[in-house]
Amino acid sequence: MSHYARADTHVDRFGWTKAVCGERVKDRDSSNDPTCPRCALWLKQDQLGLPQWARQGLTTTKETPVTDTQKQVVLIDLSSVAFPIYKTAERDVSGPGTTTNLTVQAIHEFTSGQPYSIVCCDSPKNFRKDIDASYKANREEKEAAYYHELKQIKKRLLDEGYPVWESEGFEADDVIATATVKAVQAGFDAVLIISADKDLLQLVDDAGNIQTKSPATGNLFNEAAVWEKFSVKPGQMVDYLSLLGDTSDNIKGADGIGKVNAAKLLAKYETVDAACAATESDPAAFKPATLASLKEFCSRKDTVRRLIELRMDVPVTFDLQPRTPKSVQNFRAETHLGTEMPSAEELSEAEAESPIVAQATPSKAVDAEVVEAKDSPMSRPVTEGAPAVKGADERMRQSVPSKTVDIEPSQALAVRDPAWLLAPRTLTEADKLSLRLFDSGLFSAYGTPQAVLSTVLFGQELGIPPMTALRSIHIIENKHSMSAQLIMGLVLKSGLCKKFELVETTNEKCTYIAQRVGGKPLTFTYSFEDAVRAGYVKYEKDGTVKQSSNWYKNPRNMCMWRCVTEICRILWPDICGNLYSPEELRDARS
Repeated sequence: MSHYARADTHVDRFGWTKAVCGERVKDRDSSNDPTCPRCALWLKQDQLGLPQWARQGLTTTKETPVTDTQKQVVLIDLSSVAFPIYKTAERDVSGPGTTTNLTVQAIHEFTSGQPYSIVCCDSPKNFRKDIDASYKANREEKEAAYYHELKQIKKRLLDEGYPVWESEGFEADDVIATATVKAVQAGFDAVLIISADKDLLQLVDDAGNIQTKSPATGNLFNEAAVWEKFSVKPGQMVDYLSLLGDTSDNIKGADGIGKVNAAKLLAKYETVDAACAATESDPAAFKPATLASLKEFCSRKDTVRRLIELRMDVPVTFDLQPRTPKSVQNFRAETHLGTEMPSAEELSEAEAESPIVAQATPSKAVDAEVVEAKDSPMSRPVTEGAPAVKGADERMRQSVPSKTVDIEPSQALAVRDPAWLLAPRTLTEADKLSLRLFDSGLFSAYGTPQAVLSTVLFGQELGIPPMTALRSIHIIENKHSMSAQLIMGLVLKSGLCKKFELVETTNEKCTYIAQRVGGKPLTFTYSFEDAVRAGYVKYEKDGTVKQSSNWYKNPRNMCMWRCVTEICRILWPDICGNLYSPEELRDARS
């Protein structure tokens, strides 16, 4: 078979070059009539002088433009966006709600300037498992925390006016395929699919009206880009993927037939059915290994196709209207919170009714709102009527009366630094603050305003301002937890720590020496073997540590932070006796 290589194609030091079809050839073929069908097509387009973006079968990363008179719908595969974000946030030990916020932000970007969009979701049940019970059986079950994040994401998106589609027994890909068909039937001129799933490339059309876009890389796939990457047309993707199989979905393809051979077979026979027919009618056309592999595959090709081919008959109603987010006026908290800060009299009455901070025994006159903590670098005198903090809201300053009470310096409660200026001082204030923060959407991953309230109070009990608490305290298995760094910070800030020094840290173990004021130094070591004995390290069937585990990815950090939390609970039980890190709770759960 003769090929065509352009004159400007690079020639390696051995004299080989690459034909436009991807084959390596020794010499450039100057023939005006190459027998390779792909080369013939490309030569003709070269002779016509077509621009790169207009060529059939050539790469283009240029998104087909949608004019002002055209309607485009954006279809989003939610798990394709959310799960990679969740795994990244999990590695970074981010605070609660990180996945929810980043996913919603990403969807905002994908739909910017697009009034029509649909978020498509997987159903817990899947009809493909009825076809083959081994379908996706090799995948680890996703964590409950991820499904909690998904629930919060869906709620946020619904609140913002996004249609969220899910149908019992179907995957998001099937919902997207059905929505694509219905969008075209409803008169939409263009469909943009946001997903990294290559199965959806079977929906791409030759007119450039249906394209996919990777949420991770932003790469666009129209017919030309599909051809350039896979050497097949979008209409051949089902057959192409059937031949290859899909290890991530536990779908077995044709043994020994990889990407190159699959593309060659489809270039010659167009379809898998035709290739299978040729194994009977013309077996000599195949190499012995390919022939044997195809014959075995052809006996189960229909089942494989049913697993890979997308359904376009999902029972969903397509009645799409431009997205209209809920008005901020509809925040449910507004019905009883009002918009004004409480007056000084109301604040005083509320304090008298349900104070969060207990009153100390009177003894010495100091400012009630700026309690001077002994030896604190933040301490400074405050005079009657002085502004609390430069630039603070005037209404807030007016709502805090300047008054003095008697209090023992040794019983000083807290320093009123700027971080605490707007912190709630009564249960009423804390309840209002929690409702407002929950309704903002920034902390909706907590699930309920009550969970936000409990976190604010939990942080306040430990001397952590509300916003810092909500960003750094996690709720796992209905328990509050915080990072090992924050637990150590509480100890260091308490004034009861004389020494906290890292002695050694490796992938195998970590050693700290710590000393409480008035106590003896303690040298403590936590090792990887300690984690193994406790059952925290999970293994594969072959005896290797699970690569998805943090004990595999970051054994040094895991040993270090486990050592920190253990030694803190031993020496300072009055500060952190019931505090656990997210890693500890996750390990205990698994």
